[in-house]
Amino acid sequence: MAISFIKIFLLLLIISPLDLSIAKVCLTTDLQVHIINKLPNQSLLSLRIHCESGNDELGIHNLAIDEDYNWQFCKAFKENTLYFCRF
Repeated sequence: MAISFIKIFLLLLIISPLDLSIAKVCLTTDLQVHIINKLPNQSLLSLRIHCESGNDELGIHNLAIDEDYNWQFCKAFKENTLYFCRF
């Protein structure tokens, strides 16, 4: 029993630094967000958006008519993932 515990501990010790390298692998629900500019065609201005969360700064984007901006993220294990978008 003690040997298997030691093996598991060593495995976790080896794998833990690799956590950042596999950050794109989603172990929970993979969620997608799409923002589409559906302003009237006679609108001369583009839709300017700025989206971010506590962990991700997605930057400022200018969307032309019918243009789509999207991103995906993994649902967090212990807490909610909250994004803010300003238009």
